[in-house]
Amino acid sequence: MDTLKGTWTLVTGASAGLGRAMARIIAGTYGGNLLLVARRKERLEELATQLQTKYNVWAKALPADLSTPEGVEACFRAACAQKGFSTAILNAGITYWGRVQEQSTENLNSMLSTNVLAPAQLALRFAQHFARHGGGRLLLVSSVAGFAPMPMQSSYGATKAFLTSFGQGLRHEFRKDKVHITIFAPGGIDTELLALSGLGQKFKPGSTGIMRAPLCAHLALKGLLANKGLVVPGLSNRLLAFAMRHFPAPLVLPIIERLYRKPEHIK
Repeated sequence: MDTLKGTWTLVTGASAGLGRAMARIIAGTYGGNLLLVARRKERLEELATQLQTKYNVWAKALPADLSTPEGVEACFRAACAQKGFSTAILNAGITYWGRVQEQSTENLNSMLSTNVLAPAQLALRFAQHFARHGGGRLLLVSSVAGFAPMPMQSSYGATKAFLTSFGQGLRHEFRKDKVHITIFAPGGIDTELLALSGLGQKFKPGSTGIMRAPLCAHLALKGLLANKGLVVPGLSNRLLAFAMRHFPAPLVLPIIERLYRKPEHIK
C-alpha cells in the first residue's frame, strides 16, 4: 500500500487551497484517480476536467455541503462506490478570526459541523470500511492551532484540538487493521481561506510560518505514504508546536493573543 497510482483518492475541500494542491499532486505525480468534494460545483468540475485532460487519470466532481448530514452521507457513499478506493483525505474546514464573543451562533454551528462532526463521522466510517476491505489510508488535516488554546481563534483552535486527538486515538485503535491514519497539522498556508477569514491582512504570503500550498501538499502526501502518525511541516511550525504543547498556558496564551489580535483598522 505504498502507491496511489491507479487507485481512487477522496479529497474534501478540493475546490481551492490545500485540497486543490493535493489533488494536482495526486494526479500529476502519483497517477491517482480522484473524487473531488466541495460546495462549489463549477470549480470542482473545472478541476476534474483539467486533471483528466492533463494527466490521463479519472477525476469526478461531487458538489456537497459537509456541514449537513446529507452531504456527509453522499460523500461516504460516492467514495465507497469507486472500485479501488483506498485513500481518504479529509481536508475541508472553515475558520473564524476575532473575539469569540463576537462570533454568531450560526457561524459557530457551521464550524463545528464542518470541522468536527463531518471529519469525525467520515474518518470513523472510512476506517471501518478500509478495515473490512483489506486496508486503506486516511489523512486528517488539522492545524498547529490545535496544540494550545487560541485566543482570537478560540473556536477554530478547539475544533482542531479535537481532530488531532480523535485522529491519534483512531490511528491506535485501527493499527492492526492495515488502516494507516495520518494527522497533518500545518501552520498558516497561503490559500483562499487566509484571505476570506481576514487573516491575510495580518499574515502575508512569505511571512514566517506561512507556507505555499503546493509545498504543504507535497509534505502532507509524503507523510501519508510513509504512514507517519503526526506531521507538522516546516521548522518554524515544529518549534511553535513544541512551545504550544510544553510551555505553561499562562505564558503561551498572552503571546498568542498579541500575535492574533486584530489591528484597529481591521473590522
